[in-house]
Amino acid sequence: MNDKILKLHEAKPINTDSLSTPHKKDNIGGGEPPMSNDKYVTHEELNHAVDKLDAKIDLSTEKLMHHVDDKFNESKVDLTNKFSKNQSEITSLKRDLKSNSDKLAWIVGILSPILTAVILKLLHLS
Repeated sequence: MNDKILKLHEAKPINTDSLSTPHKKDNIGGGEPPMSNDKYVTHEELNHAVDKLDAKIDLSTEKLMHHVDDKFNESKVDLTNKFSKNQSEITSLKRDLKSNSDKLAWIVGILSPILTAVILKLLHLS
């Protein structure tokens, strides 16, 4: 069986000029002149080239999507951190305002009767 397989180094070139082929005109209606035989591309070669381009496009698209996802996640983490920081600052401000409000109420509570007594004393003296 192996003796029927032609080995590449034993192959001989053939003259294609002697083969009969139906006459076809390329680019009917204009365009470039008919292509020579060395410029033809087989469907298999074209499909292979298209598959390689598809693979490159898929890879580029995947890389782009990963980059977009990474940037989105970075932004999300950054926004989450800023939100948490702002929440803590707001909580701290609320606590400070409550503390100051309580101090102010205590001071007014103490000063109010004293000021009232001083004003009444002044009014009786005049």
